Amino acid sequence: MYEIQRNEPVKLRSSIQGFTLLELMIALGIFALMSTLAYQGLSVAQTSQQAVMAKMDDLKALQMTWQLLQQDLANLVDRPIRDEFGDPHPGLTTEDDGLLSFTRTRNVGVPITRTHDQALVRIGYKIEDQTLIRQIWPALDPAEAITPVDQPLYPSVDNIQIRFLHTDGQWLDHWPPANLGLNDLGKPAMPRAIEIKIESERWGTLVRLFPGIHAFSDASS
Repeated sequence: MYEIQRNEPVKLRSSIQGFTLLELMIALGIFALMSTLAYQGLSVAQTSQQAVMAKMDDLKALQMTWQLLQQDLANLVDRPIRDEFGDPHPGLTTEDDGLLSFTRTRNVGVPITRTHDQALVRIGYKIEDQTLIRQIWPALDPAEAITPVDQPLYPSVDNIQIRFLHTDGQWLDHWPPANLGLNDLGKPAMPRAIEIKIESERWGTLVRLFPGIHAFSDASS
């Protein structure tokens, strides 16, 4: 049998050991790499979400633009106006500053053959810094200059083209034409249809065809 010396201290060896400097550096390197990958993944996800939201906002603005154009042209009225100098302007024209200006009823559904001047409003469209802007003049024949109310619509217009279908079947880039004839009421004829083409980098070329005032007259007869 072995005899334990009472005066000899017992040495205990711990089973728990700390990290070496090399192991600690490797662990920190792995943690840094995983953090970088996680941050990059989060950044890509946020960028993708922002791109999707921007595309949705752009599509919403484009849809609103088409809806307003449809509403405006559906309520088109053949009512000429006079500016503050007394100069006449057709009910529908591309001669003024901007793309297009015309007279329409203020409220949707008002019969176009039973309107008074108080129920009419002048609408215009123009391009400014690639943004399509809708303009509203509250008075048709102002005694003094009136600044229109601008309503920005679609902000990404690369190009816009407007054509008018004449009663003789020809498409025209401007309205009214110089040799425009008179209709049965002795007034300048209105186009039978209006084509609007919008070009944008995101959506390409978009074309909409809107019936002119003649089409509504024919439908109501």
